[in-house]
Amino acid sequence: MSELKFMKAINLKFLRDIILDCKINNSDAIYLHPNDFDDIACEYRETYKESIVYPFFFLNIFIGASERITVPPSVIRIERNVYIPSTQIHIKEETESFPPIDTVYRCGWCGNVVDHDGSLLNFETRNEYIRILEKFQQEVKEVKVHGNCCPNGDQHSSENKLYL
Repeated sequence: MSELKFMKAINLKFLRDIILDCKINNSDAIYLHPNDFDDIACEYRETYKESIVYPFFFLNIFIGASERITVPPSVIRIERNVYIPSTQIHIKEETESFPPIDTVYRCGWCGNVVDHDGSLLNFETRNEYIRILEKFQQEVKEVKVHGNCCPNGDQHSSENKLYL
């Protein structure tokens, strides 16, 4: 069973409110238009100062971009009684034939995998980017940026043990 909710703007506060108001539990899932999901990811990064991890769970509810189910912009689809296995990432790894991202950013001083603005990634996201680099070396573009891991340039980069 699914429900559609039409809203002017989708943000984290709205997601929190809809989860509480509609009594969504951890056996349910919320699907967004890919642009709305990107907006949520950007807002999450600005608010919590870290990138989201996919699969993305907000208040223990799976939030995903609609890939197979068409969801219009500014609409959320609530799917009831959907099982989201934690092994979904491993299934995805086995069936990937193309890289899920185009570009991986690395510190120009030590080679650490970082975000587009040089900020450090959380453990899961960093490991996922490393896995993508190892699997799709030829298809993924590596861009060097000034990483927060080396705030003083190359003075301390030899001491940094985070690089690949």
